[in-house]
Amino acid sequence: MTDLITAPTERQEIIESGPVVTEVAQPPVLITVQQVAFSTAAAASLPRTKPHHGLVAAVRAMLSSHEQAASPADDRVPPSHYLPHREAFLESAAMAREMLRL
Repeated sequence: MTDLITAPTERQEIIESGPVVTEVAQPPVLITVQQVAFSTAAAASLPRTKPHHGLVAAVRAMLSSHEQAASPADDRVPPSHYLPHREAFLESAAMAREMLRL
């Protein structure tokens, strides 16, 4: 069997000691201007080396219009446009989800 003791039978003495304070003498930290410049340069983003998408799109449009003008109109195939196909049984679930988002 296990005995449950509510209070210790022997009296324990509490020994209080004085506060222990140790001073650590560290030299002050100095950050130079070069260190600040180096850390700022490391955190800054690099300039882009690739051309911007707008420039690529403009060149592509110029070349495609040149190719269309060079080819006869009969050879051109109209671009096909397929609408996204959504099943009827998904329509009610999609509508319910959108209504919950409101």
